[in-house]
Order: sequence, then C-alpha cells, then structure tokens
Amino acid sequence: MKYAPISIVIPTWNGKKLLQQYLPAVVRSAQAYCAEIEIVVVDDGSKDGTVSYIKKYYPTINIISRDKNGGFAAACNWGVAKCKYEIVVLLNNDMLIEEGFFEHLSKHFKDPNVFGLALATPRLTNEPFSNQNGIRFGLKLKYGLIECPLFELVDKTGPHEANFTFKLSGGASVIDKKKFLEIKGFDELFSPFYWEDVDLSYRIWKRNWHILYEPKSVARHQVHGTINSDYFDSKFIEWTHKRKNSHYISMIR
Repeated sequence: MKYAPISIVIPTWNGKKLLQQYLPAVVRSAQAYCAEIEIVVVDDGSKDGTVSYIKKYYPTINIISRDKNGGFAAACNWGVAKCKYEIVVLLNNDMLIEEGFFEHLSKHFKDPNVFGLALATPRLTNEPFSNQNGIRFGLKLKYGLIECPLFELVDKTGPHEANFTFKLSGGASVIDKKKFLEIKGFDELFSPFYWEDVDLSYRIWKRNWHILYEPKSVARHQVHGTINSDYFDSKFIEWTHKRKNSHYISMIR
C-alpha cells in the first residue's frame, strides 16, 4: 500500500509535562511511518519552558510560538495553516498513541467526499475499551443533531471497520487541510475550549462532506490532562461546557 505524506499538529499550553510523557510515542510512530511526515507543535503562550524543551530534545519538530494564549481553536487553526501536507492529524498533548497509529489514515482520503476521520480515544486506563464519549455513533441526523446510532455493537470493543460518524474530536482526528481552510477551520468564538469540534462537524455535514470513524488508530486519552483545575477554575470549566451546550443546540434548531 502506498501511503500519503502527513502533518501532525499538537496544540499545547503549559503542557511541558504532558509532552514529556506522550510526545515520545508520537515521534516513534512518525519515524516508523512509510512516507513523509512532519510534527508541528503550536505553543499557545506557555510559561513553563515548553519551547526550550522542544528545541533542545526535538530539534526536527516545527514549533510555532504564540505570544498570547488564544485557546484551542486558534492554536489548531494556526498549526493547520502552517502544515506542509494536505492530510493533517490533530492531537491533544495528553494523548498516548498506539503502535501503527498513522498507517490506517491516508487511504480514506482517496474519496474526495471525505473531510476527515474521528479516531478511537479510550480513556488511559487498564480497561480494554472505556471510551470517554461512549462508542462512536453512526450518522442519523435530526435538527442537525445525532438522534441514535445506525450500527449495533458486536462486542465491547466497538466497531472493527471504518464507519460514518457525526463528530470529529478536536483532540484526536484527521482532516483534509484544503477543506478545513475552505470552511475557515474551528470557529474561534468557542475559545478557550469545548464545542468547537461539534460546530465544525455540523458545518462539515452541511457541506455534504463525510466524517468517518477509524477504530484501528487508537489514541488513549488522559482525561482532563489539558483542561483541569491546575489551569482553570473547576466552576468555570463546568459553566463553559453547559453554556456552550445549551447555546449551540438552541442556535441550530
């Protein structure tokens, strides 16, 4: 199989410790990939020495430094715009990717209708499959929202082959750079975090582009690794999620 070149974008803010923990697996998998690949780290105004750490230990990584923190959506948009290749993997800095992560991705983009891929993101636990969002849903829309899944689970591991899904996860997904820029990427009104990926997914499907779920590419998630009380007040986190949830649903109905 011929693989296409890939860019990887990792947004980070004061995430040096997370990068120390999880970036090595990304680098190993990138080195094993049988095509050209680049890693772009977008430092979103960190004060913890992230930039100097990357420059010292990973000199081949392209690091983009932003003077002021602008939030997840803005960091991703900047990173994607700077990528060399048309297939872009978006990864949170708290994701532990498994071996062979990149090998299952580029084949899907031979279909010109595919915008992107949602990837398996089980919790970083000892459980074989404990997905934080539940098993990814097949597509069935009502008022622009998921009504119910189209596939039934064969077992607790979830679906084994690629299938349609409604939502890209901003923390572990793959996108077509050209299409992403065409619809102006993540809406930065959703900064600092939450619901920017739901909004993007909704706009993707309105364009009649497709999102697929690829279960073979697994990125295990350290839940609340980036959005936690070390950086944000817990009440602010809860309020942000609830406010955007209710506002977005009322907006698209």
